[in-house]
Amino acid sequence: MKTWNRTALTLCLSLAAMSSFADAFDSSTEAMLKKSQETKSGLQFYVDGQTIGAYVLDVQPDVIIVANREFSRIVIKKSSIDAVAGNP
Repeated sequence: MKTWNRTALTLCLSLAAMSSFADAFDSSTEAMLKKSQETKSGLQFYVDGQTIGAYVLDVQPDVIIVANREFSRIVIKKSSIDAVAGNP
C-alpha cells in the first residue's frame, strides 16, 4: 500500500510540475516576442488551428496582446498558442 501512495504522490507532483511549465515559452520564442514588440515586426501565431498575423504590443503572464491591420487589440491566451513563426 505504501508503494502505491508513493507512486501516486510522484505522479501528482510530476503532473503539477508539467502544468506549471505548459504556458512557458522557450528562450527563442521569448526573443521573437520581444523583437516583435520593439520593432513592430509581424509574427504568425498558430492558435487552435487558426493563423493570426500580428505584432506584439505586450506580453503578460497568461496572455499576449497583439495588433494587426484589421484589429488594434487582440488578446491571445498563452495556453492556446500552438506555435509562433517569424524571422529571427
